[in-house]
Amino acid sequence: METNRFEAPQDWGMYMQQLEDKPAVTRVNIALNTVAPVDGYRYRLQLAVYYRTPTENGLPVAEENPELWKIEDAFVELLNKVDAIDAGLMKWNNRVNFFFYAKVADVGDELVKGLKEQFPDYEYKLWLMRMSSGKDIS
Repeated sequence: METNRFEAPQDWGMYMQQLEDKPAVTRVNIALNTVAPVDGYRYRLQLAVYYRTPTENGLPVAEENPELWKIEDAFVELLNKVDAIDAGLMKWNNRVNFFFYAKVADVGDELVKGLKEQFPDYEYKLWLMRMSSGKDIS
């Protein structure tokens, strides 16, 4: 299926902060600030992958990080196969949260299915929010 994919500008930043007295790491595509909202991408999705071995402060134990990095890479690979915009992620509160925008709501289900096939030992949760239509940037 051929789509008119939006090629998002790329300018990634990574930040460490405290949220509710717990450490958090955020990676965000800052360049989206100059073009958002993108016309047609009406759904904001958040996909959480829960750590198997979180620490008291809500981050994963060091030994789990290599597997989580594989999940991050797999997520980006799967996201590139669908018509969606990667906005970033946040590691906090016993999970990594991926944030992205899509034209159709069922994209999130496709991503969860793909990750579950590759990483069945993790728990996943998906949130979906319908946004306003946005502006036309083409």
